[in-house]
Amino acid sequence: MVQIRIKYAKTNAGRFLSHLDLMRAWERSIRRSGLPLAFSQGFNPHPKISFGSALSVGVTSNGEYMDMELTEAVELTQLKERLTQNLPPALMLLDAQEITQKTEALMAVIDRARYQLSAQLTETISETHLAQLLSDFWAQDVINVLRFKKNSRNKREVNIRPSIFALTAKMDGDCLQLEMLVQTGSTGNVRPDEVVLGLMSVGLPIVNEIMTIHREGLYVAKDNDLVSPFVFC
Repeated sequence: MVQIRIKYAKTNAGRFLSHLDLMRAWERSIRRSGLPLAFSQGFNPHPKISFGSALSVGVTSNGEYMDMELTEAVELTQLKERLTQNLPPALMLLDAQEITQKTEALMAVIDRARYQLSAQLTETISETHLAQLLSDFWAQDVINVLRFKKNSRNKREVNIRPSIFALTAKMDGDCLQLEMLVQTGSTGNVRPDEVVLGLMSVGLPIVNEIMTIHREGLYVAKDNDLVSPFVFC
């Protein structure tokens, strides 16, 4: 068995794909490429494919990861060519590496996500006012958001403030450009729209129904730095 780690992009053409749709698109593409994909044993075999942190509907990305297991080795250049020829416009292969050492699942190691967000404002504000609002945002010890409890229709409050590691903002006319680094993965997850709600709570006049969100990448926090999941291959 051979394990391959893939880095890929979810393009604007695939913006509204759900995570389940994305998984199916990858499986179909791998099958069409003729790669020797491995399957689980048992009554209902499943392809041995696993993904990093799920991407929300409506969000594009240049830094998603997935692992797949093959029954036999395939030269990486050939693998990339075959996949590229069979992927739909919604997906773009960026890189592939063989996993040569024992490593944890992607969901277990990936714990940081960087997002870029563009939002329309209801009124134009100055850079000075924006800087003050960011200062007010960081001064908060608690930024609560409401989330549904697991397997329940009831909601609970979750403090996302400890899981926001960086946030920068600048004005482009009446449009706000945000970049943020937040927690993701099996240990916890912060959505960019939740950070926007936190900014609105300190007075930022955002039209939160009109936002463009892009995930620049997924990372692993290691020794006070961010590293690519490829480091563990």
